[in-house]
Amino acid sequence: GVFFGCTSLEEISISNSVEVIGNGVFAGCDSLKNVNIPEDNEKYVVLDNILYNKKEKSLLSCFSRKKNIVIPYGIEKIERRAFEYCTSISGVDIPSSVKIIGDMSFFGCYSLSAIAIPDSVELIESWAFGLCKALASFYVYHSVPCIEEKIFLDNDYVVVHCNEGTSVEKYCQENNMLEEKKNNYIMSIVKKGLYYGLGICDISTGDFYATQIKLQENNFEKLLDEYARYSPAELVVNTAMG
Repeated sequence: GVFFGCTSLEEISISNSVEVIGNGVFAGCDSLKNVNIPEDNEKYVVLDNILYNKKEKSLLSCFSRKKNIVIPYGIEKIERRAFEYCTSISGVDIPSSVKIIGDMSFFGCYSLSAIAIPDSVELIESWAFGLCKALASFYVYHSVPCIEEKIFLDNDYVVVHCNEGTSVEKYCQENNMLEEKKNNYIMSIVKKGLYYGLGICDISTGDFYATQIKLQENNFEKLLDEYARYSPAELVVNTAMG
């Protein structure tokens, strides 16, 4: 966007003479509070700090600081980079009128934790949810006709909730993504004297387990048994384990 990364920009006025406003125009404008557009503008409108194209029924750019966003019914496309780097957003309500989720539309939404895709969506473009580090749950229960590559770029832990036999399930299988029914553990081990504290988290379900083991000197059989029991994808230990 033309104003990308203008972190000190607080207000801007757009006259009716402006014919084209690009996608994601306000991405990274962390201080932006007001975008003024005349009420009689036939093409563009700002609602709740989100810029829309009325004629094309599309969402162009968000500069809201709200945690939860509700997109109004009637919008058919979330444009490219529309929510890029909206780091405060944790949830977005997408209406059943939306057909297209553009590429990089939610790129860098670091706080976005869960999102549901309505049955109306026909296309999810590449990198749509890239760098959404907190995205843990993605709900989509219909067969999306087209899903482009790497929609979850750099997010290895998102759990996709989908129906069997859908295009979404096939996409997950082809991309070796984590599945809801599969346990995926992260284990931490803290050593203090002869005692070992173990914490195990299942990142697919959110379940957490904890236990303590007392070991005789140089006897690690019990500890290794616990490790083998969970086969964690990632292991974190304290310096005493060194």
